[in-house]
Amino acid sequence: MKRPLDPKNDPKNYILRVFYHNPEDKSLMVPMRFGSGVDFNYARWPGKVFALVLAVGFLVLLTSIIY
Repeated sequence: MKRPLDPKNDPKNYILRVFYHNPEDKSLMVPMRFGSGVDFNYARWPGKVFALVLAVGFLVLLTSIIY
């Protein structure tokens, strides 16, 4: 009999094998799959805000370097 996978280790809950996305998991921060540290659950709104802030910050930095 197969044991069910822990949701934090289930490959179906990862986008591009890196970004944890599980709407059923109520935790905001989860242990990273590889290495040490924590990652965000990008299915929750704080995780989405964090990703948006990072993306905007990266675009601002890139724009300031180009111009």
